[in-house]
Amino acid sequence: MFAWEHLKDHLDQCCYILSSGALTITPPFIPVRTLPYFQGDVRRVYLSATLNAPDSFARTFGKVPERIIAPETPAGACERLILAPILRPGTENDVSAASALIATRKTLIMTPNYLRSAMWESVATTPDKDHVTAAVNDFKKSHAPAKLLLTACYDGVDLPGDTCRIMIIDDLPSATGPLERFMWEYLRMSKTLRTTIASRIVQSFGRISRRMSDYGIVFLTGESLVKWLSTPQNQMALPQFLQKQLLLGYQISENINPAEIGNTIDRCLDRDESWISAYENFMDTAVPLAGTRNTSIETELAISEAKFASAMWRRDFVSAAAILTGTLESAQQLSASTQAWHLFWIAAATEIAGDTVTANQLYRRAHGTQINLPAPEPNYEHGTAGIVSSQAKQAALQFVITNTGIVECPARMDQSLASLISGGTPGQIEEAIRNLGILLGLCSTRPDNEEGTGPDNLWIYGDTALCFDAKTDKLPTSLYRKSDEIGQMADHKQWVLDNTDVNDIIPIFVGPEVPASNESNPPADLLVITQEKLGELAGRLCACHRDIAASSIPLNLAPRISDEFATRRLKFSELLESLSPVRLIDIRHA
Repeated sequence: MFAWEHLKDHLDQCCYILSSGALTITPPFIPVRTLPYFQGDVRRVYLSATLNAPDSFARTFGKVPERIIAPETPAGACERLILAPILRPGTENDVSAASALIATRKTLIMTPNYLRSAMWESVATTPDKDHVTAAVNDFKKSHAPAKLLLTACYDGVDLPGDTCRIMIIDDLPSATGPLERFMWEYLRMSKTLRTTIASRIVQSFGRISRRMSDYGIVFLTGESLVKWLSTPQNQMALPQFLQKQLLLGYQISENINPAEIGNTIDRCLDRDESWISAYENFMDTAVPLAGTRNTSIETELAISEAKFASAMWRRDFVSAAAILTGTLESAQQLSASTQAWHLFWIAAATEIAGDTVTANQLYRRAHGTQINLPAPEPNYEHGTAGIVSSQAKQAALQFVITNTGIVECPARMDQSLASLISGGTPGQIEEAIRNLGILLGLCSTRPDNEEGTGPDNLWIYGDTALCFDAKTDKLPTSLYRKSDEIGQMADHKQWVLDNTDVNDIIPIFVGPEVPASNESNPPADLLVITQEKLGELAGRLCACHRDIAASSIPLNLAPRISDEFATRRLKFSELLESLSPVRLIDIRHA
């Protein structure tokens, strides 16, 4: 009932998320600055051991602290042996492996959702949400082999000392509510949520580490969690002490003999002097894999979101739109999905303010960049070449429709593709490839740039994905190497398979047509397309869009695109063949 009191007069400003089991109504950004106790004239003191990232703080409380008191203490530097069973060669099921190791031991298990909790049902069951406190209190008094399974509960659980020495953090705590899940799974806003996830991971480690004298074992299960913690950009969001513990734990997990794992756990828990000495020596000499992250852009955007939410709640929609518009460039620097999310809510504010024409343009831009955001769509039916494809409809969303109904080419079309045609840095070329995919009406992203893993570029249409790795800085005398490039492409294909719904994945190097090294065994489906060929495609597409803009009205725009794409071999089904790719295995040494 309290949530309804906050929302009932602001339903037109909310985000509606429909899942198979619920309809969630929530503001896209919490209007915390409208609450009286968060106004500027109220003095506040915040106490936190884990919420030290300024962007997460701003997203939670609507501002950054004017003064931070952070004594240099060893707080949080409790001894931990971290083990990731999935890193051990031959481990097929890390949940089963961890379950066997904790069978006779008292253990806390933390999972992010009920789907993951079900994987532990042979070990423990999650208490009803109304009885979590009682379950925690009972667990504190219990003895081995007691187990406590908690779902999406990363704080408020204190198990110091002998109340619990072993914990399992299962899978990545990527989303604890419908809005976060939509942002993470559908919009792929991993950069925006990075420090939020890092804070939850740090909080998780702290459940059994409440005092400096505490020590314990932490198992990491779930491939997504282990991979996330292996990414340098993500590690930078963690305390350096924890970074070093992860480095030690990963080394042990990768190299330990399976028969020795139980003995190593016992040595830690029994306070074996040789273990303590080895641990302390490592921690004293280890260098963290990463330093500290610059979160200035994330913090700027978090403050902008808080100001936007406050203006929306006051129904000052013009000011709200102006606030997010002022930081759109920074949003684009963070990730294309973040910019699309902000564009969508600028459009919403503009629409409520009464300017539906501008709002529709913004909705189109947002949807064109991030296909999982909805867009107003005319009821296109047929062109002369047949039924209008979804590719043509998506491409139509990139065109500008003026207030007088004139169709114009997509904004900054030539500039956004210039690096493909005339050259640029690898990063500029990757961005141009992303823009080219969007202008072609495809779902086009840069996973490596936006999520820190995966291919440089990804084009998806239907059940097929073109998986690009840009190698445009490679010299004409170079070779495609076994581990550096061909092996990396195999990893990227697996990432696409794990993170999308496509089944047909076509791997492509964008670079010179040079052979693979002699020790390499490139797969038969690995293609090479030169930058020049993509530049030719970009030029052909620009010419096509100019002709379409000159001869279309809004009503027939998508059918015209459908017809022209069919005529100029720009349909996705013909696109790859029109680029004349070369199989890497067919390129011979001179």
